[in-house]
Amino acid sequence: MAFIDTRERPAGEVQQKVGRLKLSEAVRECGYGSAESLQECVLGRAYTRLTGRSLLDDTYDSERHKYRWLPIAAEAFNVPVGAAVKAEKMCYDGKFPAEIADWLATQGL
Repeated sequence: MAFIDTRERPAGEVQQKVGRLKLSEAVRECGYGSAESLQECVLGRAYTRLTGRSLLDDTYDSERHKYRWLPIAAEAFNVPVGAAVKAEKMCYDGKFPAEIADWLATQGL
């Protein structure tokens, strides 16, 4: 059961958010630089914002000699891999960060 704060607050007082950062919020805050870079893509910047670590460094699979960035980023934000794929595709298609964040928010992510 979730706790709901029902106290009245003076005008202008802001309640601090508690809990895990949603992917849509991270995308809205961080945007993206280059879709070609794991550190600057939409998931890369959001992952760094959430974890403080580099998606590039955290996702190399030495046994397969490839990066597993989509499932690892999806797991970090607790979202379906398909949603991470769609967000990244929107990044590659040149969508603005706000558009990507809006789509994620409509998915509850």
